[in-house]
Amino acid sequence: MENKLQLLIIDDHVMLREGLVSLFQQQPDFEVIGQGDSVADAIELSRQLNPGLILMDYYLPDGTGVDAIKAIVNQEPDVLIVMLTHTEDDDMIYEAIRSGAKGCLLKSQHPKDLVNSLRRVMEGDAILTRSMTNALVDRISHQSDNKEAAQISPAYQLLTRREREILKLLVTDATNKEIALQLGISINTVKNHISSILSKLELRNRREAATFARNRHSH
Repeated sequence: MENKLQLLIIDDHVMLREGLVSLFQQQPDFEVIGQGDSVADAIELSRQLNPGLILMDYYLPDGTGVDAIKAIVNQEPDVLIVMLTHTEDDDMIYEAIRSGAKGCLLKSQHPKDLVNSLRRVMEGDAILTRSMTNALVDRISHQSDNKEAAQISPAYQLLTRREREILKLLVTDATNKEIALQLGISINTVKNHISSILSKLELRNRREAATFARNRHSH
């Protein structure tokens, strides 16, 4: 079949990534032209291979899929990007869509549904599960009614709800392990969130982040 959909797959879980590669190689209308396991891979391979679509994990060892999206869209504005996640976290979904993703899909989806969803993306559709769509609509509708928005610094507004929770905990000098236990997430996820916080607030370390939070609270 001519004009196959050229696909780049980015995921740091080797077994899952290899499974995805095998799945799409079996499809007559897809061609897997590359694979990687990091934000750096996503950016570089996108530049080198010019894929039509990128299927990418949200959490990667050197950052988040959103970090990759922003860089990729800047250099390859026509590429389509779909996030692959293990959870329907509305903060994560909102951030991904706002950054330029064309959809978010769950890792737990049936392989046939995953393939069909990517076909729909290539046809111009945006793809979200029903619960993701409801959460996103609710998030947007509540934003317009947020009376505190005008009082929040532009940098702080970039943080997701989870990142704001972690920022508050940094003020207490909580360790990554303590934060993970309190929020019910993994230590690696905490590290990814803190990295994102520092990047968005343009800070160098968690001590500066804690100072930022204290100063904001005192005003």
